[in-house]
Amino acid sequence: MPLELRLAPADAAILRRGHPWLFHGPRYAALRRARPGDVVDLLDATGRFLARGLTDPDPPIGVRVFTRDEGEVFGPELLARRFAAARDLRARLLDLSGTTAYRLVNGEGDALPGLLADLLGAEDGSGAWATLQLHTRAWQPHMDAVVEAIRASAPLEGVLVRERLRGGAGGPAEREGGEGAVRLASGRRPPDGLVVRENGLRFLGALDGGARPGLFLDQRENRRIVRERARGADVLNAFAYTGGFSVAAAAGGAARTTSVDVSKRAHEAARRNLELNGLDPHAHRFFPDDVFEFLGREARRGNVYDIVILDPPSLATGKKGVWSAVTGYRKLAAAAARVTKPGGLLAASSSTGHVTGDQFWEALRDGAADAGASLRAVEWRSLPPDHPVPVGFPEGRYLKFVLAVRD
Repeated sequence: MPLELRLAPADAAILRRGHPWLFHGPRYAALRRARPGDVVDLLDATGRFLARGLTDPDPPIGVRVFTRDEGEVFGPELLARRFAAARDLRARLLDLSGTTAYRLVNGEGDALPGLLADLLGAEDGSGAWATLQLHTRAWQPHMDAVVEAIRASAPLEGVLVRERLRGGAGGPAEREGGEGAVRLASGRRPPDGLVVRENGLRFLGALDGGARPGLFLDQRENRRIVRERARGADVLNAFAYTGGFSVAAAAGGAARTTSVDVSKRAHEAARRNLELNGLDPHAHRFFPDDVFEFLGREARRGNVYDIVILDPPSLATGKKGVWSAVTGYRKLAAAAARVTKPGGLLAASSSTGHVTGDQFWEALRDGAADAGASLRAVEWRSLPPDHPVPVGFPEGRYLKFVLAVRD
């Protein structure tokens, strides 16, 4: 029988509003003695069933809810249904005619809390791979069933697993990067140089045999927006990584793109991505540099751009980092505004749920004011349809994207 916990009224109210987590606390000491992945029933003070979840003895999150149906039992059949439902949802909501890389499972948004799955299909049809990301030890005892369920949901050449078990992270509260060791759970690894398609463009989908993502899938539709507005523009892509926004802008007819990132390896992948789309990397610029230092030099030289793209790392790894993240983004927005032409576009993004939409908006406003400018938003977006989020789970709405005119 599942472990049972009677919740404090405040915690019960939070769960009733749709939040999928129960946090550790003195009242729930039994969670610290549970094994990772044990099933627990969450009850209100009167003993009425509220939800059923998986335990994690590591703070801060003690239980992750996978169902609110008392008749639903955790096991291989439930996992198979969840993966199949996630697959069918993407088939209904996404235009996959020119896209072979997307998120197949988005944790809490697909009732598989703390578990993410990205699907990378080779653009030549030679096979597809899945990368599973674990944000909790609760899934470790169930991985054989998870791998079996994902293989049943899609024809796959292999399944990789990355464990991102960071103290206090909670996830997915920010964009998922390449942290954590990657192991092969089933089949074979993707080849180095696996090429996927996104809205008709070609990209390296996985690097180092799947050890690192070649493309952040949450920005797919935002890259399309930049592509549609880039004709004839001089574009600066800060924190460029493998050049996703640079390729989109160049494919949209940008006169020139300038990619700035500290990683020389990322620039090598960016050049390759341009070549994959018939674009000459020699017609574009690459700077292995610190973004803040680069922006400062450009401002001092009076260099400005038609479009400036900011897609930095999260800048915050927990609640204690929120203040520094907000002030850091304000400084970044000011530096970017100084090198954006009057009438030009600033495409600004934040990839952490620890900073709210209002805080992000205020950082942009104050940063522009610090630069003696103002911004008018013409696009305000969050996650694409393959990243669903429960409406009662604000932590899951980590991505903010604003396209603004610089006045």
